[in-house]
Amino acid sequence: MITLHYLNDSRAIRVLWMLEELGVEYELKKYQRTKEMGAPKALREANDTGKSPFLIDGEVKLAESGSIIEYLQQKYDTENQFSYERGSSEWVDQVFWTHFAEASLMPPLVVALIFNMIDGKAPFPVTLLTKKIGDQVRSRFVTPSLKANADLLEEALGKHEWIAGSQLTIADFQLAYGAQAMLGRGKLDLPNLKRWVKQVENRPAYLRAIEKGGKVSMPR
Repeated sequence: MITLHYLNDSRAIRVLWMLEELGVEYELKKYQRTKEMGAPKALREANDTGKSPFLIDGEVKLAESGSIIEYLQQKYDTENQFSYERGSSEWVDQVFWTHFAEASLMPPLVVALIFNMIDGKAPFPVTLLTKKIGDQVRSRFVTPSLKANADLLEEALGKHEWIAGSQLTIADFQLAYGAQAMLGRGKLDLPNLKRWVKQVENRPAYLRAIEKGGKVSMPR
């Protein structure tokens, strides 16, 4: 049986959602973040990487949401319900957006989160310096990167129902967390992206994933 090691408020929601969409049997092992928002000792001791998501399927052990999602699609999505035909133009888009999620969308969000945490915890007068540095990073990297990413997503989702076409794919699973986090910042007018996120969040499988894994608080 599949076992998923799941840390609350994390990108592991992607894998949990996909497992629910696939309808396969699995065991969910849940872990709660520490007060410092890190992984608890139990998770670090439970798997080879100390990270979440971490999936065990027989002798297979996998970390990183992207690799897990691709593995699940290849092994359990026998009718290619969540992937376009390999080599098709839609499949090329699917591959791009699947990797875009971590390579382009998440980095500026993580940087913004780190500097927001520093601003909230650094003692005065150190905060004067950290805020100045953080403002420079936000204005020169975070804001332009988020705007460029948002424009790409908005354009693509204005053309079709899901990110790579008319079909829900692993690219949608992989993108949802970052897209929700970006919308949570509340600074961009993105009607197509909002429509897509609402569509994601209304899916029965996604609702079941939230019920089992707990509500996900998006980083700011």
